[in-house]
Amino acid sequence: MKKEEKDKKKYSLRIRMLEINVGIALVSFLLCGVLFICSVSWVIGKYIDHDLDFFLKEAGENIEKRMEYMTEVLNELRSSELLMEYLRDGGNTYSLEKVRQAFSEAVDINNSSNRGDEGMPLVDCVYLFRNSGEYITDFYYAIVPGDQEKSDQIIANVWKVYRDTRDNEIGFETYCYRDGKSLYLACPILNDSLEEQGSLVFRLNIKTIYSLMNQVGDYRGGVCAIYTKKGNILETYPKNVDLLGKDWKEVSHNTPYIGKIGEEKYRLYNHELCMDLRVAIGIPENYAIKILYDSIDIYVVGIIAIIIAGILSFGVFTIKMTSPIEEVNEKLKLVGQRNFQAKLPDYDSKEFHAISCGFNQMTKEIDYLVNEVYEKQILIKEMELKFLQTQMNPHFMFNVLNALALQAQIDGNRELSKKISTFSQLIQAKIYRSDTEKVQIKQELEYVKYYLEIQEFRYENNLTYSIQMEKGVEEYYIPKLCIQLVVENAIVHGLEPKLGKGNVEVDIRKEDEHICICVNDNGIGFDMDGEVLLPLKAKEADKVHNRVGLNNVNNIIKLMYGNEFGIHIFSKKGKGVRVTIYLPTDIGEEI
Repeated sequence: MKKEEKDKKKYSLRIRMLEINVGIALVSFLLCGVLFICSVSWVIGKYIDHDLDFFLKEAGENIEKRMEYMTEVLNELRSSELLMEYLRDGGNTYSLEKVRQAFSEAVDINNSSNRGDEGMPLVDCVYLFRNSGEYITDFYYAIVPGDQEKSDQIIANVWKVYRDTRDNEIGFETYCYRDGKSLYLACPILNDSLEEQGSLVFRLNIKTIYSLMNQVGDYRGGVCAIYTKKGNILETYPKNVDLLGKDWKEVSHNTPYIGKIGEEKYRLYNHELCMDLRVAIGIPENYAIKILYDSIDIYVVGIIAIIIAGILSFGVFTIKMTSPIEEVNEKLKLVGQRNFQAKLPDYDSKEFHAISCGFNQMTKEIDYLVNEVYEKQILIKEMELKFLQTQMNPHFMFNVLNALALQAQIDGNRELSKKISTFSQLIQAKIYRSDTEKVQIKQELEYVKYYLEIQEFRYENNLTYSIQMEKGVEEYYIPKLCIQLVVENAIVHGLEPKLGKGNVEVDIRKEDEHICICVNDNGIGFDMDGEVLLPLKAKEADKVHNRVGLNNVNNIIKLMYGNEFGIHIFSKKGKGVRVTIYLPTDIGEEI
């Protein structure tokens, strides 16, 4: 115990070298990896910031480009003498039809500027109002007669509210009104003196506006809002998003900037549109960090792969260089186990070559000195083994045939006579084979079953037994009669003195690389509780259990396989005994 504790305190030179080398490699690679990742992150971060800023500006300019159609229409109307005269004098000079035609040409509602690349019109209806309330209109879609009256009521209300809320009739000022799927945008038409000549009302398609704002949908958490000069929000993406705070309305910045919407930081950009409108676009700042992580993850994986490869290389190199140390240690353990055939290979290293030559010479001389004594001990053990087995055979025959003869004499039963004849044949054919010391488990169980059948017949209904065997163990070899003798002791010295029914259980199984055979009986047990040590003393053997049976089985096993195998006995006084036989997995080769 003290030696084991002392050995635990010592460290392995090979493992210590492996730990140091791997530790140095790991620290070096980690430092280089961290420095590389930081450099790459800084460079990529700059590119990501530039790309996001470019997107924000481009998105704002795209929305502005689509909105320019309304400015173009307004300029076309102001440059048309016919339409400006209509606004001033009405239809007195020119026919109303000619005015409508000129208005349709000026509006050109079907042109590509209004439709965009996706073919969806931003403005689907334009109204031209005189100050008297008279108006003409042009539609992108053909209007259904049933919807005309509803459309006229809405536009009349929009124009009225616009006129009522307009501060004065000088200067440019817009008015917005939201109704379902449409957004109405009203503005004045001014002459060169900035005097209001009439009003222009655009009906904008909300679906088209939303599709323009949907550009930010490619960025998770992105927001977009179109609002008026006074700060009234007309449309947002996503719908019903809460735009808290004032940072997103800042227009003093010509470039994207970092601001807050609520408590979250955003990369924001404000851009002025036509008709006193503005657009604010924002992308969460943490999205830039996510893009950065996604961009450098391949580098992180590469660094990790390099670190692992480096550590493995250092580890393999260290293991290879120190493998002779491990081989020397293992060979020394074999010598400690009295295996003097252990030899070290020749090494290229000068130092280990000297160690190898000295070790091999030492084991050769020790082996020579030990062989003479060891061979003599083997001869003595073989003689003892032969003697013990020749002692067991007549003992087995005597007990079994004596029991059968006694019962046959009492009953005069023909069936019992047959049992005796069968058992005699078994003895002649199996047990007295002098050319073997070991039998397979399945063959040994034949002896046991014959013996138990005869004893069951003898004791009539007072004896029951069971035999359980794990599949696959029946082919292993064990010393002949080792199970039968233990079963015999259980019946004769455990169950026979007992009043009442007796039971014997045989259980055979494989545990790791060992065979475990348990024989349990519910007999009278030893005159003690707990483990019973072998060999049994003469007094205990004579009174309780058969010394020739249990002691000799234990001795045979130890002589055949060594002191680590044998029999263990556990007794419960008055309740029975469990005898456990531990054997190696013997496939029939010479031990």
